[in-house]
Amino acid sequence: MTIKIPIAKPIVGSSEIREVVRVLKSGFLVSGSKVKEFEKRFAKYLGVKHAVATFNGTTALHAALWDWV
Repeated sequence: MTIKIPIAKPIVGSSEIREVVRVLKSGFLVSGSKVKEFEKRFAKYLGVKHAVATFNGTTALHAALWDWV
């Protein structure tokens, strides 16, 4: 017998679904205007000049450990 324990139920309304469909139809899943907007807003939220969205956790870790010097 499987018992489901709800930890967090996301709240997804029609506007979120509409935006996801718009992104899917655009063909830009990991780049494009929505990602650029997110990066800009996230950087502003953090109080930094730039923020970079990555494709997945592996690329994020790679970027974090990259020798930028």
